[in-house]
Amino acid sequence: MTYSAGAPGTEYQGRRSNTASITAMVLGVSSVTIGVCLWFVPVLPILAIAFGHVGLRRSTSTHSGGRSQAMTGLITGYIGLGISVILLSLAIIGTFTAPAPAF
Repeated sequence: MTYSAGAPGTEYQGRRSNTASITAMVLGVSSVTIGVCLWFVPVLPILAIAFGHVGLRRSTSTHSGGRSQAMTGLITGYIGLGISVILLSLAIIGTFTAPAPAF
């Protein structure tokens, strides 16, 4: 017995997610992982936060998918920004409070 998939043109078409949400998620996750190694570069978290807000606005205004991806990008972007700020401030404090070398 064979089962047909249905009439032509009735395939399942899920909701499309917007590209800003996907970009925010990728940038946010990479900002947390790469941000620990390259602590002086807060560019990725800032871009993740910007794309996350754009993706969140688009997902609510157009009722398209991607809300959870935008939220993931926002959360990890803010975490990455916090890591970058903390490590950068520790580096600045360590630079100015280090004792002068005695020659």
